[in-house]
Amino acid sequence: MNLHVDLILESEQRSASVFSVKALARFGTVAGPILAVLLLAWAVFGFLRLKGQVNDLETQWKAAEPRKLSSLRYRQQLSANKKIMDELEGWQASQLAWHTQLIAVQQEIPDTVQLHRMLINQTLQLVNNRTPTRTFIMTIDGRAMGDTAETDIQSLKNHLEHADAFVGIVKEDGVRVPVYGADPTPGVNRADRIFKIQCMYEDKPFAKPRKTGKQA
Repeated sequence: MNLHVDLILESEQRSASVFSVKALARFGTVAGPILAVLLLAWAVFGFLRLKGQVNDLETQWKAAEPRKLSSLRYRQQLSANKKIMDELEGWQASQLAWHTQLIAVQQEIPDTVQLHRMLINQTLQLVNNRTPTRTFIMTIDGRAMGDTAETDIQSLKNHLEHADAFVGIVKEDGVRVPVYGADPTPGVNRADRIFKIQCMYEDKPFAKPRKTGKQA
């Protein structure tokens, strides 16, 4: 028979664990509110930090707003100016260098040919109901005198068809002689001839010329 005698009072007994239940309870009672306060402080600090960032962004936006509006106005003005420039370039592209044309005609007129009238007729039309296009017809009325009258008129026609100043500008088969005959003026040489030559040019659209880059 074994006999066990406990000589330690109940009040003097200790738990074998490092932390007793009572100590953990007291720690939880104190640490819980402290942790709650720390979490609340962290949340408040995060809110204030985000609010400060929002205020900074709003300040930057307000400062940049006038510059943004000014930039938008400049862009709109630039777009309007570019449209005007495109229209002016299109108008210029639809023109003909008439001084070059007239000089080229003058250089071919022999002394035996008299020009009575030169008329340049211009019409404006829409191509494909979209692109404004100019068309030009130059009409030359005149009188050729002497035995070389027929040859001189034919030479002038050939010049308008094949001279460098007209190639690529005048339509193919665009030069014709709708009027040719004896001069009805009383007392003139029977070989004298009156004529009318019409020169029809290629259409000139109001289009901005394309820029082609040089190839290496």
